[in-house]
Amino acid sequence: MRQRTEPYLTPEDYLFLERNAETKSEYCDGETFAMYGASEAHNLIVANLVMVLARQLKLRPCKIYASDMRVKVQPSDLYTYPDGVLICGKAGVEYE
Repeated sequence: MRQRTEPYLTPEDYLFLERNAETKSEYCDGETFAMYGASEAHNLIVANLVMVLARQLKLRPCKIYASDMRVKVQPSDLYTYPDGVLICGKAGVEYE
């Protein structure tokens, strides 16, 4: 088992720090992980995927969010910034 070298952060600590940070980081099990920029190819793939999904879902009650939407993965304490989020119907969304 790996020993923790940094102090444990609670999800509340992480959210406080993240709201005031100049850069994004992900959170999992008391640790944060710095996020780095993506390549041009990566960004083109994400943009194309969002466009395709938007066309397919035009007449449905769905929303598509790209890259900068922080997501809490239930039931864990993982907070991450996926390349895209697709929500159809009602979502448990918390706004800052």
